[in-house]
Amino acid sequence: FKYSVNGSLHTTTKTVKNNGGTIKMFDDYDFTPYFQLAEQVQKPAPLHERLALCEQARPVLAGFVSACLQEDGELPPSIPFRDYAPIWYMRTGQWEAAASYINFCISCKAYFPGDGQAELQYLNCYRRTAQIALEYISQNPGCLQSQIHKLLSGSTDKECLKQFTKFSELIKKVPYNKTNRLYVAQQRPYGF
Repeated sequence: FKYSVNGSLHTTTKTVKNNGGTIKMFDDYDFTPYFQLAEQVQKPAPLHERLALCEQARPVLAGFVSACLQEDGELPPSIPFRDYAPIWYMRTGQWEAAASYINFCISCKAYFPGDGQAELQYLNCYRRTAQIALEYISQNPGCLQSQIHKLLSGSTDKECLKQFTKFSELIKKVPYNKTNRLYVAQQRPYGF
C-alpha cells in the first residue's frame, strides 16, 4: 500500500511530522486531511455522522485521487469514502445520494476502470431488490428472514437480497428461533 501514515511504503518527496506520526507528501500535496478524515470515517459512530464525513471528504478525496494518479498513475486498492459511502447510503434507502456519490467518484477517477459503472449497476440492483422486499414485508409483516430468500428468489438478485436483509436499516429484525421476523422500519434511519 503506497499511501499511508506512519511509515508504510511511500514513494514521496517530502516528509512531515504530525501528531507523533510521519506523513509523506508528494511535492506540495499534503495528504494529512485525507488520512485524518479516512481514519475518522472508519471509527465506530452513528451512520449519519460517518456519512457527513464522507460528504465533507469530497474535495479532499478528489485531491487525493488526483495526486495519486499524477505521482504513480495508480490508486490504492482501498479508498474508504469511495468504498463505504454508497453502501451506507443504500442501507438507509438514500438512492439518489448513493448515485451522486458514485458519480462523483467516477468523475474524479476514484474507481478503477469499469468499477464505477459496476457500482451503479449494483445500486440499481440493490434498489430494485429493496423495493420488492419492502413491498413483500409490508404485506407480510413478521415474515421470516430465512423464508424470504426462498420466496423472492425468482424476482430478486440473490446476493442483493442477502445484503439487504442482513444490513438494511429500512427493515426491523426481531429475533425468532434461529432467524428473524422482518418488519418495515417505522422511522427512517438516523433521521434521513
